[in-house]
Amino acid sequence: MDKIYSRKRFRIPKIVFNKFDNMNNKKNKKTMKIVIILVIAIITFISITRIINPIYNKLCEDKAKSIATLICNQESTKIIQNYKYEDLITIYKDENGNITMIKSNIVPINLIISDVAENIQKEMNKKEEEQISIDLGSLTGTKIFSGRGLKIPLKLNTVGNVETDFRSEFKSARNKPDST
Repeated sequence: MDKIYSRKRFRIPKIVFNKFDNMNNKKNKKTMKIVIILVIAIITFISITRIINPIYNKLCEDKAKSIATLICNQESTKIIQNYKYEDLITIYKDENGNITMIKSNIVPINLIISDVAENIQKEMNKKEEEQISIDLGSLTGTKIFSGRGLKIPLKLNTVGNVETDFRSEFKSARNKPDST
């Protein structure tokens, strides 16, 4: 009778404990096998964590920027609605109607700055856990499979602080003489 499939079988070699006399009993062999399995599990866990960590960090950073942008826009819009342009800037003109000076009113501007920062911080503190997910294909660490497969849900706790830096810049645009 001919063999249909004659490839050699792949066999895992047995662990031999002949070097150690005290390892010959079944209890010690079983303990050693458990230790080896635990070491393999720990090495696997560490390697998967190293693959996931940069992906997770980038997802968290993007989600945090998204949340911060939304909150900043909403809160600054709420605050600025209470003010008019005339409340923030005073324009001085000469007798001919030409603008001679533009003066910013620092008190309402400082109030806006403090109110916006305070409201943003309050809203950031109110935020609860956010949901993000990593695709299962991203766990392989290869670009071919990233973004594919089942989504693994992860929770993101929002923690942050607010720094404000408002700047005013005025540039003169003088009429240049025509070269014609």
